[in-house]
Amino acid sequence: MTNITTAATTTTTTTATTASHPAAASAALKQPYAFVVLTKRRAGVTREQFVHHYQKIHPAYSLKVPGLLSYRQTLLSESPEPRCMPMDHYDSLSEYTYVSYQAFLDAQETQEYDALQRDSDLFMDGARLIMFRVQDGTLLLP
Repeated sequence: MTNITTAATTTTTTTATTASHPAAASAALKQPYAFVVLTKRRAGVTREQFVHHYQKIHPAYSLKVPGLLSYRQTLLSESPEPRCMPMDHYDSLSEYTYVSYQAFLDAQETQEYDALQRDSDLFMDGARLIMFRVQDGTLLLP
C-alpha cells in the first residue's frame, strides 16, 4: 500500500462535528467524497516516462475502481512562473471523487484498488504523495 500524507482541516472539522451527532456522521458517509493528490515521480523515472505512464496507463487502473465518480489528471509545469510557489518538483495533481466516503473505504478492499496501488508504485514516489480532502468546487465561466 502507498503511504499518503494528509493535510485536510476539512476532514478534522467534519470528524469533530459528526462525532457527537450519529445522524450527521451517517449522512457524511453518504455524500460525495473528493480529494486531490500531489504526486512526485519515483527516482530513476524520467519526466517523459512519468507523463506517458500517468496519462496512458494509469487511468485504466483508476477507472476500474468501484465507487469512483470522476478522476481528473493535471500535469504540473516543470518551471513555475515567477509568481508561483515551486512545488518541490511535484509532477502532477490528481483529483478523485467517490460516490461517498463509505464507497472510498469499500473500494480500498477491492482487487481493483490493489491493482491501482501496485501500478502507482511503478512510477510514483509513494513516500512523497500529499493528499488533501476537498469540498465540491464551482466552475465559473466568463
